[in-house]
Amino acid sequence: MDLTKENIITLLAANDKAVIRAILALYARQTNDEQRVERTKYRNLKGFTAPDGRIGASMAKDIIKFGDLTTKQVNLWRVRSKKTGKMRIEKYAGQLLIVAQEKLAAKSIDSSV
Repeated sequence: MDLTKENIITLLAANDKAVIRAILALYARQTNDEQRVERTKYRNLKGFTAPDGRIGASMAKDIIKFGDLTTKQVNLWRVRSKKTGKMRIEKYAGQLLIVAQEKLAAKSIDSSV
């Protein structure tokens, strides 16, 4: 499968584990102080947006602690906006594409060494 925003969105819509991995990846992109206070403080286009900062950080910590989320928690990220029709998690597809590309590049470097 090619790495595209569209493919990432399709994966997020169908795969609960992809949503969980996405939450962890976005949380890792938050600054240390944003992680500590569980909210988004900076408009740096990394991690969660301000409206999702608290819930995103909280769920990421749940994943780290318990290894999983409930179906209800996962589906919260799939709720579609009445205004745009897009899933809540979908707005992060660009960041998740960057994360996936970075992982692919690192894997390529590791295999060539």
